[in-house]
Amino acid sequence: MNKKTLSIIAILVVIVIVVVVFFGGKKDTAVNDINNQLSGVKKVSLENGNYNVSTDRTTVFWEGKKTLIEGYKDEGTINVKQGNIIVEAGEITGGKIVIDMDSIVAVKTGIGSNMENLTRHLKSKDFFDVAKYPVSTFELKLDSVEDGHYLAGNLEIKDKKEEISFPVSLSMENGELKIKGVAILNRTKWGIIYGSGSFFDNLKNNVIDDNFTVAFDLVASK
Repeated sequence: MNKKTLSIIAILVVIVIVVVVFFGGKKDTAVNDINNQLSGVKKVSLENGNYNVSTDRTTVFWEGKKTLIEGYKDEGTINVKQGNIIVEAGEITGGKIVIDMDSIVAVKTGIGSNMENLTRHLKSKDFFDVAKYPVSTFELKLDSVEDGHYLAGNLEIKDKKEEISFPVSLSMENGELKIKGVAILNRTKWGIIYGSGSFFDNLKNNVIDDNFTVAFDLVASK
């Protein structure tokens, strides 16, 4: 092997290393980004009042996985249709968030394509059946802990209610209430069992994780 060939191989090795380090190593998603922001968040006092959710400034992300395929993730967004949050004595005491289920969309799949097909499938009877159940609702309250905040309440999907609780960060900026949080939800509690290894055998690599993750960056004002 001559020196010219060795030089070419050396250059290719360097290129591969650069690609792996700077591209392959970037595993952060919108969900992970919000989750990282929750670390070390301290308890804050909020301004009392009735806040309306600014739907055009609120973003909700979702993430699902196939459990038997390493690194396989589907990602997307869904919109808040309307909502209000009640703050009393410096803490959230109630409110209701309405989710527009027909707005669910896949922006990335584990195979890197077929986002439109996945979007249609999520809207079908196999999953959220949005034609029959066009909205989901979250009736909330705040569970405070010594060093942070948790939102808790009843999440209704497909006419089934389940109580959930998850960590959030709260802040006040120029009179606006801002909430960031990440919730891990077991879809089978709401009767969504398609592709679940807990209910079906012989799915092979098509097993879909029972848990899916929802992360949100919410803005509300009086």
